[in-house]
Amino acid sequence: MRPTSSIPILDDLEKLSETGEVQAAAQAMFLNHADALRTPAVHLVYTVPVRLVFSGAAPELGKHYDGEPQVLPMVKLRERATGEPLLKGHQALRTVLERRLDVAEVFGDDTRLIDRLVASSGGYIRDLLRLVQYSLQIATQHDAKLPVREEHVANAIAKLRRSYVKAYSTAYQPLMKHIEEHRPEVVPEELSAHLADVLAGHMVMVYGNDVDWYDIHPLLHDLVRT
Repeated sequence: MRPTSSIPILDDLEKLSETGEVQAAAQAMFLNHADALRTPAVHLVYTVPVRLVFSGAAPELGKHYDGEPQVLPMVKLRERATGEPLLKGHQALRTVLERRLDVAEVFGDDTRLIDRLVASSGGYIRDLLRLVQYSLQIATQHDAKLPVREEHVANAIAKLRRSYVKAYSTAYQPLMKHIEEHRPEVVPEELSAHLADVLAGHMVMVYGNDVDWYDIHPLLHDLVRT
């Protein structure tokens, strides 16, 4: 049997501090020292700060490395053209939960609670797991028993939404309104100043199909529409 090859992944570089000095250093590292990062005869995968991928310097990455930087898309939960729910995406995230926990024990037989958590996550698996964790914490704190009930899920969603609202700025409003209305592939230049900010904060999601396109986090729909 042939040995299985592995590819080292240099992870967490996308989580570098948002300060200008650190981001400038990251850009200098990936663009000015590409020769050192391309280790001979070794396949490597680097994670890259989102601000670099969505900046004017992004095309340089493809020139220095083997192909353009890849953005891992969120799980698509609704159709781009119509905004209608995409059942295949919802089912995929329900499967994620089924593989991580005993769904019947945690939620009983109320599958609507799972559907609500999935929809509220926007297809962002990390948010889905946070919502489940919050629901469990709230349920056990209040009642010290399972299953999770509707009020626990509602409080969990409200808790996550508050964290996004705290980071929201009215300066983002024109950009967010445009993205909500058009779910665009490309953001107009006059609205793009805060694109990296809302992407880094996961207020805006990137989805993939034949093209990458943007949509806002579902927990921010009511705030954007005000």
